Amino acid sequence: MSKVDFRKNYALLTDERLLDLLSNSAEELKEDALEALLDEIVQRKLTIPSNPDLQSKIQEVRNNFREKSLKLKAYELRYGGMEISEIKSILIKEGLAEEKVAELILRLPNIEFDSKAFVEFIAVKTDIRRQQFVTSSFVFGIGIISLIVFGISESMGIAYFLAGVVAVLFIRYFIHNSDALNTGKYWTDLIRNKPLEIIWLKPIEVKTKLYFVLTIDTENFFELKTTNGNTLNVELLNRKENEIFLDGVMNLLPHVHFGYDERSQELFQKTLRPFGEC
Repeated sequence: MSKVDFRKNYALLTDERLLDLLSNSAEELKEDALEALLDEIVQRKLTIPSNPDLQSKIQEVRNNFREKSLKLKAYELRYGGMEISEIKSILIKEGLAEEKVAELILRLPNIEFDSKAFVEFIAVKTDIRRQQFVTSSFVFGIGIISLIVFGISESMGIAYFLAGVVAVLFIRYFIHNSDALNTGKYWTDLIRNKPLEIIWLKPIEVKTKLYFVLTIDTENFFELKTTNGNTLNVELLNRKENEIFLDGVMNLLPHVHFGYDERSQELFQKTLRPFGEC
């Protein structure tokens, strides 16, 4: 949404609701949203509570937005091929604190890194997941058809019921995993040309339990997420795959948020850009 869109939305809210948003949700708003909110409040000539904590919060949010925009600018310049020394000079001229500049420089991508092995690895993993998805969908389809045919031949209502249950499960599975249809080219193009659209790397552990008590199998993998919500599950099967994947992420995607917590998940679901603009 643009700042204009946010203004239109805020124009529909009551004075009390606007001030409530400012007091309780300022930290969660994107820069355009916060600016639009403040503009609407000023236009209505509302009195912002003379609360030092609130004033401090507004200033802190604005400073954070400015810092994040400079980080994004630094990443874009580096991905565009600019030397680190030049980026450093630009950031200092923009007024970013030297300690922040030093911290950011350490997280800039290594554009000299040989990405061939990593890109090929991601392409292979993507195609494996795609094949697994197609196979699972085929099995689901055969199961549904078999139950329907059995129900017709035996005139058994239970078969139709089971077919319906399987169909519902298939629809849920398809919706949840439909991004598995993305090809290896989709992900390799992102890595090469639009790396900032990849924003989150989550370690995932899935346990299969017998009777909800006994763990009979554990699956571990990494999940990459993009700004539009697409995901790629990457299972690392040996030490070499670990090295290829983690070296690639550290050198080519150092901006991604690593790890999982409920706060990150909540913000991701709200905005799809939960960690600033990068």
